[in-house]
Amino acid sequence: MSTARASTDEETAPLLDPTTDAQPADETTYAGRARTLTTIEKILAVAALLFLLLAATFIGLFAGTANQLKKARHQPAATHTHTVPGSHATTTVTATKTIGGPTPTGKPGHQNETCLSRECILLASEILQNIDDTVDPCEDFYSFANGGWLKSHSIPSDRGSYGSFNVLQDENRKVILEVLEGQDEKPSKDDTPAEAAEKANLLKLRTGYRTCMDERAINKKGIEPIMPLINDITDILGPFLVSDLAADETSEDWEGTYTESYQVPEHLKVEASGGLLGKTISKTVASAKTLEQRSLQNVLGQEVASTSTKRKDALTQALAYSHSRGVGALINFNIEGDAGGEDPQIQELSVYQAGGGLPSKAYYEEKPIVDLYTSVVTDVLLALAHPKAGKKAESDLWGFPWPRPAPKEPEHDVKSQKKLVKALAKRVVKFERSLIRAGADPEDLFNPQVAYNPYDFRNLSQQLDFMSLSTYVSTFAPRNFPTKIIVTSPPYIKSVHKILADTPDHVLSAYFVTRMGLSYSKFLGPATPIRKATRRLQVALQGLKKGVPEDRQQFCQAYADELDGLGLLGGKEFVDRTFAGDSKAKAESVIYNIIDAFKARLPHVPWMDAESAKAAAKKADSLYVKIGYPTTPNTTDAQALHLYYSRLQIDDDFFANGLRQRLLSETRDWMKLGRARDRGEWEYNSAVVNAYYSPPDGEIVFPAGILRSPFFSSTWPLHLQYGAFGSVAAHELSHAFDNTGAQYDERGRLRDWWSNETVSRFKEKAECVARQYSKYSITGPDGKPVYINGNLTNGEDLGDSGIVFAYNAWKEAAKAEHHSHGRLPGLNFTDDQLFFLASARVWAQLIKPESALVRLRTDPHSPNFWRSNGQVSGFPRFAEAFHCKAGSKMAPKHRCDVWG
Repeated sequence: MSTARASTDEETAPLLDPTTDAQPADETTYAGRARTLTTIEKILAVAALLFLLLAATFIGLFAGTANQLKKARHQPAATHTHTVPGSHATTTVTATKTIGGPTPTGKPGHQNETCLSRECILLASEILQNIDDTVDPCEDFYSFANGGWLKSHSIPSDRGSYGSFNVLQDENRKVILEVLEGQDEKPSKDDTPAEAAEKANLLKLRTGYRTCMDERAINKKGIEPIMPLINDITDILGPFLVSDLAADETSEDWEGTYTESYQVPEHLKVEASGGLLGKTISKTVASAKTLEQRSLQNVLGQEVASTSTKRKDALTQALAYSHSRGVGALINFNIEGDAGGEDPQIQELSVYQAGGGLPSKAYYEEKPIVDLYTSVVTDVLLALAHPKAGKKAESDLWGFPWPRPAPKEPEHDVKSQKKLVKALAKRVVKFERSLIRAGADPEDLFNPQVAYNPYDFRNLSQQLDFMSLSTYVSTFAPRNFPTKIIVTSPPYIKSVHKILADTPDHVLSAYFVTRMGLSYSKFLGPATPIRKATRRLQVALQGLKKGVPEDRQQFCQAYADELDGLGLLGGKEFVDRTFAGDSKAKAESVIYNIIDAFKARLPHVPWMDAESAKAAAKKADSLYVKIGYPTTPNTTDAQALHLYYSRLQIDDDFFANGLRQRLLSETRDWMKLGRARDRGEWEYNSAVVNAYYSPPDGEIVFPAGILRSPFFSSTWPLHLQYGAFGSVAAHELSHAFDNTGAQYDERGRLRDWWSNETVSRFKEKAECVARQYSKYSITGPDGKPVYINGNLTNGEDLGDSGIVFAYNAWKEAAKAEHHSHGRLPGLNFTDDQLFFLASARVWAQLIKPESALVRLRTDPHSPNFWRSNGQVSGFPRFAEAFHCKAGSKMAPKHRCDVWG
């Protein structure tokens, strides 16, 4: 079963501040007395000398670079051609002498005081290295701000793109890895409760990681750990090797189409990779429909054949067994907020279509991939179709409500039945593909008018023929039994009935065994045939180099970092190391100031009437702002985390650890049914480099992972904080009022809360933005320009227009905090210019033309090049900052003024 989507609330408790060991003052007077330096004093003296040398080097670098920039500004204009592959069409631009501006003056100790901290020095160096001063910022600001970065970096061979997000995520992984590979300390009797909890937490986290890294021990166990799960499935549904398998000699159209030279099309890779920063998380949310006592016969029709009681019971049991262990099959259930009710935070039961062994629906139409997948399913079934094994019954790990039937001997010797298993694998893949094809397309699943279909639970349970809903739910022993259920795709339910009616029992058994084998293969050793098979599929789908073994360290780090596993423990350590002190308070200050700037602007937005502006301000005040880390459990408190994970046993059994994690996670999800969502829970782990806005939850979330350079630092001058992180925060805030977020009121309900006139005027602005971005293009693989679909990217482009709120908020904050921000050394730019430079450099990215083309057609975000240039194009404050002449590309005569 898919896990319920979590959310979070604002945390008011401070983070754990780093401690400093202060030495007691010595009362002895040393004036006039000579003595020998101690070892520590010698070390400190050498360190001080090295710091002075380093500072001198940086100052020399800054002086030289600044001098070059100064000279460049006084040189005659030069015309040149500049191309960023995969980002935009080749353009001819003219360098001007208006890059910089007069250096502001001010009293010492105020905002113009130079910041000489290590972080400020490094930041100044990065900005200087990133800049390409041969580009006119008024013609191509992105390339001016990031040209140096683009020249000094390259795309790794296993990726289609590489940018600042990837760099930061790699750095965050290093921090977590240091934690995982640290030295254990066992709790002692002298420890305080907090100290003992901290040591126990780290011991549990590191034990899980080390057990994962012990490939020899994991390989030695072979497939033994998974066999209790497989045996339970075949006990429920019957054996999957039966005597009539050989009778199926039908050839499928995909057979023989896969070869070793095959490359997965770029559009499929992109479709499977998901979105980027700033994507609005749209859970399956409610329309304004009312709950009706309607019969599923309205959807199914009368032609659906009834299911025998025996088969219905078996399918119900198989579904509950698989879902309780985190394995999706046939039909999936979620516990999530019901935005159609009066309180969207109340968690209701939703039913979804099943996923499969391939990343998305489109993969099942690519014949070579289906052919490869069939061979993987064959290998999985071959490995699992042998006499029952497993020295430890799964009941030793977790109980199950149904009694286990007596063991049965298989009907065939697997070693002599490869041909039969291959025939069975074809049937399994054909069955799975039928289910996937019957499912709704992704755009329909995220359309609230299509995907929200509430039914009375009892009525639906009586009509749903292939399983018993009541029995299924009862096995999870929820505290509250559901009274209604939300069906995301009623036509899919109808299709499942028909597909099941045409599918033999042994194929169903093989399908559930395959789903279990594929899902738990990650907890088996790399040398086992099941893991080898799934690795072969992974290598092909991700375009990895064949024959290169999996990076076990990276795999085990991801395993230990899973949110439903031990991710909160690693997240706490990450926060302690990177987000301590006043980081949270200052990041919150940025966001709340941006919200204030938004509200201050509302009365002056021409297209919004007074009533709608008042409602928008109310919604802005109602937003939940989540910064840094989850608060449920309290991830700043070692004892709270110790209690949270007390039910999770972690030992030297890698497979059992993974199984126990999943069982506990599913149990926790079902305990939420019928209850209000805990706003302290999170969608992401603390170390993730991303941010999101959730319309039905009315929250904007920023993990500590993104609150690092190049996005944020509490020690930066304000203009850089607001330019980088502020523009990201304003983007998420704007999502609450774009063409999707504006459909949800201050409580997260899908309601009409704007006047018709305001809606009409807003659509005009949105259409203007769509036309603007539709004029932008990238350079395709053939060297020809390919234009953006402005309708596809409209929501995200509208979100990027929120930079105006970040700018206004900075100006107001600058007035109130005269002593809190200074200037970076060696940079001859005004604060306004640095604000915009900070906003642009977070989008630095290299991307292959093929990947750029596919993202252009599938990603709701504009290419990074145009996200940067588009948000400042026509913004008067930008044109003023860089002295852009009217008619230049960044200062067009006509612009789409959304927010002013």
